[in-house]
Amino acid sequence: MALVTNQWNQVTFHPLTHASWATMPAGGLPAGVLQAAYSATPLLIFCRDATGPIVFTYLNGPEVTVPSATILTDSPKTTLAQLISSTGDTWYNVRGASGASWLWYSDQTGTVSELLISATFGAFVS
Repeated sequence: MALVTNQWNQVTFHPLTHASWATMPAGGLPAGVLQAAYSATPLLIFCRDATGPIVFTYLNGPEVTVPSATILTDSPKTTLAQLISSTGDTWYNVRGASGASWLWYSDQTGTVSELLISATFGAFVS
C-alpha cells in the first residue's frame, strides 16, 4: 500500500476498533469517513499529502488527516492533471466510482467537485 500525493485512490479503512484509530481525537472524523470505516465500504478520496499522516478530501467532505495505518486497502485511480491557464488552478480529475460522473480536486479551493456525465458530454470524454 502506497498512497501518493495528488492522486485519487479508492480506500477501505480498518474497523474503528483497530488500534490504528487510537490516536484520533473523539469527534475527529467526519460522517463520511466514519460510515466508510463502520460499514467497510470503499471511499474514493483525493490524497493531498502522503508524506506522514494521510491528508485527504472526498466528495462532499472536508479535509481529513488520519494515521496511514488506518487505511486497510487502497487502489490508485487514473488521475488526470489539468492546468487551468486563465486562473493558474490545477484540477486533478478522475471518473466517479459509479462511472456516471467526473470528479476533480482544485488545488486553489481545496475542494472536490462533481459533474454528472450526460450522453452528450460522455461522447466527448469517453
